[in-house]
Amino acid sequence: MVPNRDGETNRSYMQDPPPRLHEVSFLDVVEAHVQAGGKLKDVWIPGMNMVHPARRAHEGFADVICRLFNAELDALDSGGPAAAAADDLEPPVARRDFDDPDPLPWLHEASSDVPHSCMPVTRHVPDAPTKATPRRSRRGTWQLAEDSPGKPGWIAQGSPTARSPKQDDWLEFPVAFGSRPVLTVQFVKSYSGMGDAEVRLLEKAYTLRGYWESSSSQAFTVYFNASAPHSAEPIGEVSYVRHGFGVTPNSEGTLQVRLVAGAKFKLLGVFTC
Repeated sequence: MVPNRDGETNRSYMQDPPPRLHEVSFLDVVEAHVQAGGKLKDVWIPGMNMVHPARRAHEGFADVICRLFNAELDALDSGGPAAAAADDLEPPVARRDFDDPDPLPWLHEASSDVPHSCMPVTRHVPDAPTKATPRRSRRGTWQLAEDSPGKPGWIAQGSPTARSPKQDDWLEFPVAFGSRPVLTVQFVKSYSGMGDAEVRLLEKAYTLRGYWESSSSQAFTVYFNASAPHSAEPIGEVSYVRHGFGVTPNSEGTLQVRLVAGAKFKLLGVFTC
C-alpha cells in the first residue's frame, strides 16, 4: 500500500478484499519502527512530504512479501486450502530453455533453501558503509564511488584486454554467517559497457556477468545457498543459485571480488544470513 501526499493510505479500491488477501502498509512499518524506539529518518526519506520510504523500509517491505509468498508455497506443499484451489489450475508449462521439465518443485526448493526473510548477519551497502566495509581495492581497480549522481557502488575500472594485471586486484569483504548460510550479491546488469566479475569464498569461485541483452541497466541480485557444495556449472542469469561455497554454519570468512573481463563492473551490495 502506498501513502498519498498527506501521508494517508488509500484503501478505497480494496474495500472488499478477497478473504485470503493480506494487506501490508508502509505506514504500519513506520509506526512499528518508531514505537520500538527507532528513528523516522531511518525508514522514511526526509523532505519528501511523506511520499517515499527509505531503502531500509523497502527492504523490510520486500521481506514481508517474500515471507507471505513462501507461506503460500508451504500451504501448497502441505495440501491446505491453497493447494485445493490450485488443483483446478492447469500444470505449469516450462520454457524451452528451462533445463528442468517442471519448474515448480525447484521453486519450492529454492524458497525453502534460501530464507528471504532473515536478519542479515553481514550487510555491506555503498550508501551506508561500516568500518569493515572496503572503500577500495589494494591496487585501486575498485573504488567506492558514484558513476552517476546519487548512485554509489563499488566500481571496477580496468583494461578491456584479456590479460590485465588489474585482474589480480581483489576487493575484499569480511563476512559472517548464521545457522543457515546464505550469501546475497547485488550488482548492475546492462546492455552496454559492463564486463564480468569473479566472486570467491573459501577458494571457491563463480562468475557474475554484467552484460545482458535487455535494453536497460538494472540492479540484479543473486542468492547463493552458501552451505551447499561448489559446482563448476555456470550460474547464468538466475537469482537463486542452488550450489554454493561449502560454508560452515556460524562461521566467518572473506568474500573476494575481482574484474575478470571487460572494462567496468559495478557492485551494489553484499549481504549474508
